[in-house]
Amino acid sequence: MHFERITEENIHMAHQLYNANPAYNLLENGQATRTLEKVRGEFLDEKATESYIAYEAEDPVGLVDFLPRNPKDGYPWIGLMMVDQNHHGKGIGSAMYQSFESLLKERGFTSVRLAVLVNNERGHAFWERMGFTYYGMSQVEENEVTCLEKEL
Repeated sequence: MHFERITEENIHMAHQLYNANPAYNLLENGQATRTLEKVRGEFLDEKATESYIAYEAEDPVGLVDFLPRNPKDGYPWIGLMMVDQNHHGKGIGSAMYQSFESLLKERGFTSVRLAVLVNNERGHAFWERMGFTYYGMSQVEENEVTCLEKEL
């Protein structure tokens, strides 16, 4: 598994991967797809996040958006980790997270946090399997989220 930064040159692939998950999109914003401009705004705007396309061999399989230091709490955060729906149930998500966690450790991070939409049952189960534990609830825009963390 390897990760490539999202740039203007590959934003179309990120858009395609994002829209390969209509169930997640419906949970998050009530629409099955996102426009290219919305995806561009999420991944290419002047933000403090690092956005990546994940590849299994040469096959693009997912997206990761990472905030090395959240100004609200000082912790590193995974803002999004999404696997192409066509690859669900094949262990790709676990491999993707484990590879990303290894990169975080190499960079010296000792913990990481993330938030899961309250009604995202599959997401909750996945992150618990990855060793994350509950520490609180919060609101992200109009969505209630469960906040999880993990010591690396």
